[in-house]
Amino acid sequence: MEPKMVDFQAFRVLGVQVRAKPDQVDYTRLWHDQVDPRLDEIRPHSTSGAYYNVYLPTDEPGVSDIVAGMAVTAEAPVPEGMVARDVPAGTYAVTTCHLHEIGATWEALFSLWLPTSAYVSDEGKAAFEIFPPDDAAPETPLEVCLPVKPRT
Repeated sequence: MEPKMVDFQAFRVLGVQVRAKPDQVDYTRLWHDQVDPRLDEIRPHSTSGAYYNVYLPTDEPGVSDIVAGMAVTAEAPVPEGMVARDVPAGTYAVTTCHLHEIGATWEALFSLWLPTSAYVSDEGKAAFEIFPPDDAAPETPLEVCLPVKPRT
């Protein structure tokens, strides 16, 4: 595994937020029960049509504020029951995988690639996944984006 290094500009994500350990979330239920019914409120403000899971750091070890939604314009209204969170610009290690490989891809990034790379995780920044605008199926390619900074 050799991720590509990508400099992302800052963006805003609008969607539904849960606070949890990322590996303990039922993402199918989150999207189906909470996000999908609200997409008509989000989609008109989307900047790309892509869907995101964004993992924002919290002060609780191993726990993230997870926002499932879409990248939107800065002016997008925030409907009741949703949140808009800003993701700062940064350098990311980006790996392409399939929907059913997300967990294994995150594990490989942290346990195999990161320890031998010239980078360390930039824990103060959000990690995220980018899903294509069309319907996700098990073989749909998506991007896993880990914030990194040079190892010192």
